[in-house]
Amino acid sequence: MAKFRVGYIDMLRGFTMLWVVCLHLNISIGIANDFRMPILFFISGIFFKIRPFPEFFLRKTNMILIPLLFFWFISWICAIIQDEFIPVHFNLSQVNWGSVFDLLDKYSYMKINILWFLIVLYVINLFYYPLVRYLNRNYILLTGVILYLTAGYIDSKIQMQIQIFHMWRFLTYQLFFVLGIFYGRKMLEWLAKNTRQLYVVLGACLVVFAVCQVIDWEAPYFNMAPKRLYNLVPSFALVIMLFWLFSKLEKFKIMEFFRFFGANSLTIYASHVIIQNYVLLVFLDPFVKRHFNVDDHKTLYGWFLFFMICGIGYISIRFFNRCLPQFAGKKDFFKLPEPKVLPAIKEPEPVAFRN
Repeated sequence: MAKFRVGYIDMLRGFTMLWVVCLHLNISIGIANDFRMPILFFISGIFFKIRPFPEFFLRKTNMILIPLLFFWFISWICAIIQDEFIPVHFNLSQVNWGSVFDLLDKYSYMKINILWFLIVLYVINLFYYPLVRYLNRNYILLTGVILYLTAGYIDSKIQMQIQIFHMWRFLTYQLFFVLGIFYGRKMLEWLAKNTRQLYVVLGACLVVFAVCQVIDWEAPYFNMAPKRLYNLVPSFALVIMLFWLFSKLEKFKIMEFFRFFGANSLTIYASHVIIQNYVLLVFLDPFVKRHFNVDDHKTLYGWFLFFMICGIGYISIRFFNRCLPQFAGKKDFFKLPEPKVLPAIKEPEPVAFRN
């Protein structure tokens, strides 16, 4: 499955995926966690491409759905073996059919259901395919804004209780995907020009982002809809700054660390909680806590677990890419349809004119 890759975008994607790992280890990197997912969906939108629907559907199924089902299956096998989070015997009354891939109401996916990102990304791609193919860009953007605001209404009225296909998250992040489709590549071209205007905009983005971090979101004049609209401002200020920053840092060797995990972002995303909950916390954590006072060095211990996850994740990625590439999105599980090749038009032989 050949893919076109942009080096510093892979680095940024790897950085954002490792940011997710830090979040699940309760490690703060000094930036609000609300911004990590908009970056990932914006990047995904940049690489959205219209193809004939059978090919488009199979590509997204090979790249997203098959790895999703594979890692979901592995997570349940691990949980059943451990028999701590999920009982071996359960009845249908425990099943919450309203939340896809959260099959048990009492026992969610290894405490942290992280596979929602792949579910939502798959649904967003299929949802916007006909819109991008047949509708005007302005109508699509309007649709994205309306759905985005709808998520705010749902959140304020029913407290995120609609979970079918993770509806709330779909409504929230689809707008960033759409903006990536229409403005992502233009932004990359603009950042590459290195003009004075660029540095003025970067300075303004830095100021805006810093100011937005000190605003009290709990103030009474911020109900959900204004908050969500206003949250777009620091989100895209951070997107612009990070894209520019990683484009400048691309030449440094240390950035290969982020590039590797960015190029294999799906595997590290889907496997890191398995590593965290069923390797480190089951086998390593009891040993460490028996011999060291971890409570006095929680941050240091968190970073220790982070680099352990990166190390085991590196080995896992190499294994899956070599032995099971179809389940890691690196090779087609379903064969793509052969591209239609039109027969060559035979040019008429030149006619000899007589004088």
